[in-house]
Amino acid sequence: MRKLICYVALLAGFVVAVPAMAGDYVIITNKANANEVDKSVVARIYKGEAKSWANGDSVVAYDLPEDNPARVAFDQDVAGKSISQMKALWGQLVFSGKAVPPKKAESDDEVKKAVASNKAAVGYISAASADGSVKVVK
Repeated sequence: MRKLICYVALLAGFVVAVPAMAGDYVIITNKANANEVDKSVVARIYKGEAKSWANGDSVVAYDLPEDNPARVAFDQDVAGKSISQMKALWGQLVFSGKAVPPKKAESDDEVKKAVASNKAAVGYISAASADGSVKVVK
């Protein structure tokens, strides 16, 4: 009986934790970025299909570490791929010389600072980290 209670509690924890993680990110740009930014534009950027904004400025994209829950949710939701699929995609793009991968950032704060200081930057962070230093587009 005790084992059953432990399994039920564990299962309930997963049911509660998964929705909290899924979608717990926001896409951010520099406040001065006047380009139209939506999920499809960002997906093209993060899959190496777009290198510049509509106004011609070169895009500078930022990625969080692979073990970050916001990164996992972002890759799945926006790019429609897992972390390993994104790594494979970028491996091919870099090897063929077709694209440069997003810059690595270690934290939400690092992404915010980088995006806030570059008009052509785009990134994503956990929703709880969003503040007035950047423009939230999702």
